[in-house]
Amino acid sequence: MAFIDRFTGTNSDPWDSTKWPTTGDSGGTTNTYDIQGNEGHSYIVGGVDDYNSFVSSSGQVQDGDITILIDPDSSNHNQWLYLCFRSSGEIGGSAAGRPATAYYYRVHLGSSQTGSTDLWYRRISDSESATLATGSASQRSTGGRFYVRAQVEDSGSDTILRSKEWNEGDQEASSWDIEYTDTSPGALHGATGVMQLVHRLYQSSNNSEIHIDNLVFNDMTATGYVKQVSGYMGADPATTVTVSTSQGQPSLWTTPTSGNTLIALLVSGTTISSFSGWTQEYSAGTGPYRYVYTKTSAGTESTITATFGASEDHMMAVYEVVGDVVFDVAAGANGSSTTSVASGSTGTLAKANSVAFAMGHHWSVDNHTDFDSDFYKDGDYDSGGESWLYFNGFAKKYLEATTALNVTASWSSSVSGQSMVAVYSLVTATKVWNGSSWITGVPKVWNGSSWITGVPKVWNGSSWVP
Repeated sequence: MAFIDRFTGTNSDPWDSTKWPTTGDSGGTTNTYDIQGNEGHSYIVGGVDDYNSFVSSSGQVQDGDITILIDPDSSNHNQWLYLCFRSSGEIGGSAAGRPATAYYYRVHLGSSQTGSTDLWYRRISDSESATLATGSASQRSTGGRFYVRAQVEDSGSDTILRSKEWNEGDQEASSWDIEYTDTSPGALHGATGVMQLVHRLYQSSNNSEIHIDNLVFNDMTATGYVKQVSGYMGADPATTVTVSTSQGQPSLWTTPTSGNTLIALLVSGTTISSFSGWTQEYSAGTGPYRYVYTKTSAGTESTITATFGASEDHMMAVYEVVGDVVFDVAAGANGSSTTSVASGSTGTLAKANSVAFAMGHHWSVDNHTDFDSDFYKDGDYDSGGESWLYFNGFAKKYLEATTALNVTASWSSSVSGQSMVAVYSLVTATKVWNGSSWITGVPKVWNGSSWITGVPKVWNGSSWVP
């Protein structure tokens, strides 16, 4: 289950204490952390090494993946934001606020807030602090809001550190800015810890202000974690569309892990005729046609090809999700001569801990596909001037609570034709008895009078939570 915070609330509200049970600061002249404009806000006025620290309730995680939107204030600068993995304890002295044991990725916001894009990974372990890797944020322009994604993952006796940054509104950067192998991880190898954020001022006689949003932290081994996505378009005249280890964007497909769930979203000007080994979960539309397919990976799918009944333009995006994920529901719609298309509401769904996937396309006009806020844009495929399916976007959103799903794809100008398909998948799969065999299904819970579809509660030490 992902740790998610989108920092919604009334201005001046505190950060959610159920998600951030331990917060602290250096006692600077004016240290503030609250909600402002439905974003997490941290503000420091003080001297060198003044900080605000936020320890999450993410649970103990070994291999972690964090994505966060950063909105720096252009008038306040000379600051760092630390994204800490496997965090425990706290260092004293000038390093106060940082964990005693952790890997951390440091986002450096320089003297003008826009001019510095240097990146750092460090290890704090056994009273040792070591700079492991540095790099530059070469895939985003300076200034404005931007996303950061960072990972820490053990591999054999080593630990792999990765990070990348890209501008808000762009598709996720296709490659890592830093990809480093720590061959001497020491006590941190195999260790678990919580996710922690530290906002720190590193120059005297300055103030420091930052806003953050759309934070998702995943255990990379947990059911429901989206491990990869790759998309491609078969351009007219074509009867197939393929993603493979040599073809796809924003990244090439890699052979998936056996037992994981594969989810494919497709749009085409004609009907699909063959998608061998896949289960059709959704089919609708009459040019463009919209499809959702799923399958349990055999661990051999290095190439994935859908075949259609005629030559046309076809777009496919394939997601690999860790574990046995239950397909829940899909919705979709076609539009014409508008700047947006909504998938249509599924109604309020009685399931939390889920992932929503969406694909949108349009004809003939050279502008990119955008989605509702809090969706991560995984791909924004430029067909290179094809007259049909000109631009195609695909995106995902982790959901932490029951919600009504009605996804909107939008474009900067009106176009002659558009289509949208969205799918909502339940992360926690459970085997249930159907009277003759155990099948993958959705657990039932007792509401006092009847068995209903819902999410079981577990005791976290103080309350019952999903």
